[in-house]
Amino acid sequence: MALVGPNGAGKSTLMQLMSGVDRIDAGAILVDGARADGLAPERIAALGVGRTFQTSRVFPALTIWDSVLIGRQLSLLRGEGRTLIDPLRESLSVLFGLPFWRRRVARQEAVAEATLKLFGDRLWPKREAQASSLSYANRRRLEIARAGG
Repeated sequence: MALVGPNGAGKSTLMQLMSGVDRIDAGAILVDGARADGLAPERIAALGVGRTFQTSRVFPALTIWDSVLIGRQLSLLRGEGRTLIDPLRESLSVLFGLPFWRRRVARQEAVAEATLKLFGDRLWPKREAQASSLSYANRRRLEIARAGG
C-alpha cells in the first residue's frame, strides 16, 4: 500500500496518528476492526502496524538478518496472552535454551526469513552483510522488512 500526495497534504500527520505518536481530535483509527486510537505506539506496533521514516534509519553495525530480527522482538517477548514474559523466566529460557523458547525463536526466524525473501535477491543473499553496506534503495527495503517482519 502506498500513501502519496503533494507536500502539505497530511501524509506525515496521518502516519503519526496511525502509529500513535500523535493523538486524533476526532474520528477513529481501526486496526482489523478494533479501535487503535488512544493506544500507546508500542501497543499499536503489537497489532502489526509498522512504519518507516523518510530518512534512512538502519543499525549500520548490525547484519541485515539481525536488523530484521530486531523488528520481531516484541512478538518474541510476548506470551500467548499478549503480556510480556517474566524477565526471570525469559533469562532462564535463553540461558538454558528451553524448548518453548527455541520454538518461539524458530517461528520468529521463519517470519524474518520469509520477509527478507519477499525482496528477492536484493536482501536475502546479503543477510549476513552489515546494513551499512547496502545502497540507499536496499536500506529502504531493509527498513520496510524490519517494520513489516
